Amino acid sequence: MMCSNEIKNPQLSSAKLSSLKKQITETFQSIRLKEKEIITDEEGLKKLDDKFRNMSISLNTAQSSLRKAEFAIQKFQTNDSSKTDSEFKAMNARINELENEKETAQLKSKNAYADANKIIAQIDTQRLESREKLSGMFNQFGSKFLGVQCELVYEDPKDDGGKRYLPRIGNIDRLHEEELSESQRFFIDQSFRMSLLNFFNSSSSFFMCETPDSSLNISYEKNATKIFLEYLKQPNELILTSNLNNSVFLEYLIGEAKAISYINLLKIGKQSAIQSNSEELIKASNKIEKNNRWKKNLKTKEISI
Repeated sequence: MMCSNEIKNPQLSSAKLSSLKKQITETFQSIRLKEKEIITDEEGLKKLDDKFRNMSISLNTAQSSLRKAEFAIQKFQTNDSSKTDSEFKAMNARINELENEKETAQLKSKNAYADANKIIAQIDTQRLESREKLSGMFNQFGSKFLGVQCELVYEDPKDDGGKRYLPRIGNIDRLHEEELSESQRFFIDQSFRMSLLNFFNSSSSFFMCETPDSSLNISYEKNATKIFLEYLKQPNELILTSNLNNSVFLEYLIGEAKAISYINLLKIGKQSAIQSNSEELIKASNKIEKNNRWKKNLKTKEISI
């Protein structure tokens, strides 16, 4: 159910399970409809906020006029000395000056808020326009690893984080990182980063990362390699660091890439006692170097390890 796949084992199928799955699907659709209604209500709320702000400015203007009228009446009715009258005029002038400053500040605030909303709307429009192209690039990388359709959607998951790109994997929106395993999160994140690099770079770029291939089970190791090989289809370069282990990740990568430039840190670094006495580690190191020798004279260097 979590992977949106049918259970093929007849012993695990039942009418109750089918009914539960149907309820989950209907509930999910209902949630999506409610989210759309919330977005519509939020737009209406923004309009009401703007209307309230304009009414507040009008109210402040009217209150300012009322105070001016009250001061004028008080001045007409007073029988105080000329000194008192002079002090009152100075005070009234200062109040009027502050009221004008207040109205000017409120108008600037209103204009700035309107400009900010225009910029936010432009950003949303640009992100929506670029979503399809960026999503296609993301699928080129992500689908190589997961083996299913990968998309990007631009939505607000209502978690106070605002609108942003979210992965849709196998037609299921993954709103939270816990909906993917740790290794899936890493390689989906790498896929998104490579998509951004290809989106903003029309010529070439480079990508540097530590590859946690040891966290993968063997069925996904070659798929992880395909992500990096896809990135190299453009004239890009990869700089990867990796531990030596029984993983086929490096072996497959070296076999498929056009050229490899590598540095064996075991040869130039200070080895620990465990490393220097490990026959398995030395054997793995020699195997990697042997696989690289046949590409040694190639001029194009696309991957650095």
